[in-house]
Amino acid sequence: MYVGEAHDQDLKERISQNYTERDSGGTFRINWCRDNKQGFDQFKNALDNWDIKIVSIDTTSKWLIIAIEAILITALNPQYNR
Repeated sequence: MYVGEAHDQDLKERISQNYTERDSGGTFRINWCRDNKQGFDQFKNALDNWDIKIVSIDTTSKWLIIAIEAILITALNPQYNR
């Protein structure tokens, strides 16, 4: 559904953005809500039922993270990455 990265914040903070109404939630939430014509409450309910898969890479290289994200987006073609 969506591939994202978290390199300047910890992963827990990055994921929890989607559960906070005052936070934009980023590209995934914006695209999901627009495509499904739903608001934050519906998104949060759907998010509670999805499995979140995490790939953790211990690196300080921002470029490596960006490259891996691009490879995953190309390989998986997630619906809500645009």
